[in-house]
Amino acid sequence: MNKGNRGQRNSRGNKQILKTVDEKGITQFTDANKIPQSLWESHHGKTAAGNQVHSLQTIVIGESVLIRTNAGRAISVLQDELEVCAKQFLQEKGYQIQAPNSNK
Repeated sequence: MNKGNRGQRNSRGNKQILKTVDEKGITQFTDANKIPQSLWESHHGKTAAGNQVHSLQTIVIGESVLIRTNAGRAISVLQDELEVCAKQFLQEKGYQIQAPNSNK
């Protein structure tokens, strides 16, 4: 099972071809620019310091998360990688992070 899609990108002209991994662990290629705007989730709000941001959009494709900046540049990471990174990043900023209840 190949899960190596660590943000690898091949941009050509108007295309942003990103590696994604489906639910079965199969690597696919997705053009981020062909995903309709209505399917991207926008992330905006205020930081702990009170700074207003309107900068990132995400979409989940299989086991991958595509993250797009306000400049339109996209990367692809695995959901597990993003979870670990986000947890560590927020803990370093002083946030208290707790795993969700695993007794679902």
